[in-house]
Parts: sequence; structure tokens; C-alpha cells
Amino acid sequence: MPLSQIILESSPSGIQIAFFVFLCGLIALGVWEKILFLLARGWPVAEATIDAAWIQEYSGKRRYWMARLDYSFLLRGRRYTGRYSREFSYEDDAEEFVRDLQGKPLLIHHSSRWPMLSMAFKDDVEALLLTRSPELPTDPGRAVPLSKPVPLYKKLLAYPLMLVALAGFLLSLYVHIATWLGQIVLPESWQLPLHAGMFVPFFAAIFIAPRAPRRRRNANSALEGFVGTAMAVVLVYAMANFVLFMVNTALSHNHATHLQTWRGFSGHWMVFYFWSFGFLYTAVYPTRQRQD
Repeated sequence: MPLSQIILESSPSGIQIAFFVFLCGLIALGVWEKILFLLARGWPVAEATIDAAWIQEYSGKRRYWMARLDYSFLLRGRRYTGRYSREFSYEDDAEEFVRDLQGKPLLIHHSSRWPMLSMAFKDDVEALLLTRSPELPTDPGRAVPLSKPVPLYKKLLAYPLMLVALAGFLLSLYVHIATWLGQIVLPESWQLPLHAGMFVPFFAAIFIAPRAPRRRRNANSALEGFVGTAMAVVLVYAMANFVLFMVNTALSHNHATHLQTWRGFSGHWMVFYFWSFGFLYTAVYPTRQRQD
């Protein structure tokens, strides 16, 4: 007699254990849900009630929101429960999905042999969404928070650093424009302080600037508008200036003139100082009103 047959005959639960391990493998691979979806097309239909409609945030390699519908239904005097989930990339999309769904009826499919196995189809959920009344217009004067309130000590630190960053930007802009006019307006000894000084507000801004805990499709960042546009313009120009500096240096056999060196340095100073100002601006004004 084969050894496997002896083991199965001596241990009646061996087949059950093997089947359980097989099911665990399917669940881990995500195959079990697809099998249930195919089987559920032939299952009986019942009317369930949505007991809870809520969202949950997940963050890892990417951030997303899972909208969940917890439902229950009665069958032969017993109550069974199930859940429908849908993933969203934006929080407000997930909130709109679960809006006004609690307490609503939902058609679900359940196994006739094991009613605890049930599933809601996407088409049935979409049909339910069409029965809702349109969302009321949002108050135009309401502000949508993009981040947690900034502590007072961070604001007190941000204001003087904003002045430092803005002064550094204006000075570097002055030096940069002068180089295009063929002039060097600062002594050589100013280069090191300007190099070191641009990192002070920059790293401080990284620490002070609030983190946006929520991602909303229709939310406006504090950097939108003039400041955000100016940051983009300064960055694009600085990149073009760097490319031009490298080309001129290569054409000069890797030897840049003092004028070209000041022009290249001042382009980098402009980016660091102005972007530091922009990040600090978000620390002081982390929210803007959203017009719906």
C-alpha cells in the first residue's frame, strides 16, 4: 500500500488540512476572490441592507483610500453579513462614493449551501448609486483644510526665515541680472555666505512646512496661484541656466570665466532661496478656500 494512502487512512483530517492549506494559498495569491466572483453569478439573489458606509486610508508605496460597504441580510431566520470594497486614489472620491448609502437596500448574491459566502456585484452597486439625490452645492466660503493646524512656534520661526529667503532671492536675482549686463556687483568673499545661507531656510522649511494628511482631487494647495507659478518659472529658468552654463564651460575647454561662474551660482541661489520661501509660505498659509 502506498505511504500516502496509509497516511490518509490513518489520519481522516489530512484531506481537510490539505484543503485548508490550499485555500490559504489561493487567498494569499488573490485567486480566491476571482473564483468566488465566477461562482457568484449563479447564486441566488437577496436584498441586503447597508449597515455602515465608511472609508479607510492606506499608505505605503502609494496612498489610496478604500471605501467599504458593510451589509447584512436575513435568510431562513438567520442574519448574515458581508462587505463590498472599492479603491480610490482621492479621498473626496471615496467620500462621494459612500455618501448617503447607510441604510439603503442592496442586491447581493449568496451561496445557497453556505449563505455566509456572499458578494455584491459592481453593476448592482452602480444601480444603487443612481438612486441617490445629487450632492448639495458646497458653501463657496468654506475652507478645505489641507493639513493640520500649524503650531504657533513654527509660525514665529517661519516669518523671519521667509524674510531671509526672500532677501536671499532678491540679492541673487540682482547678481544674476548684473551678470547678463556684464557686471559682477559683489566681491568674491560673498560667494561662500550665499552658498551656506541658502541651506538655512531650505532645511528649516522642510521641517516647518506642514504635511498634507489628505489627498483631495478638488482641493487647492497653498502653493497654487502666484507663488506656485513663480516657483515653477524660477525652477525652469534655473535648469535652463545650468544647461547653458555647462555648454559654455565645455566650449571653453572646461574653464568658466568669473562672469559665467557668478551667473551659474546665482541661478542656483535663486532656486533654493525662492523655493524655501514657497515652502515656508505653506507653513504660514496651509489652506485656501475651494470654490465648488
